[in-house]
Amino acid sequence: MYNNKTFDDQVALIGVTITQDEYANEVETEIERTVFADTGSVGRNEFYNAAKEGLRPTIIITVRYFEYENEKYLKYDNKKYKVERTYSEDKENIELTCSEVTV
Repeated sequence: MYNNKTFDDQVALIGVTITQDEYANEVETEIERTVFADTGSVGRNEFYNAAKEGLRPTIIITVRYFEYENEKYLKYDNKKYKVERTYSEDKENIELTCSEVTV
């Protein structure tokens, strides 16, 4: 299959582990791991369809399928994003449709 992805960008996939402190409170810790990726913009149709559901996708990140471990967040270009949707036609690559996290 022809693949025109360059994978010359890097993103930090952010996983979350939950531990307990000395008082048995749950504490979330983010763990980042950097992978190579291909970045692209969200298409017009996908943007408007997502807006109907109350989502605001801003970027599509493609990573190798075997490197993605269901992380819910990622960092790219000094911005944090939430993974809103994943899509894969095959077991080679997976597209992550993301929206920017604002604080």
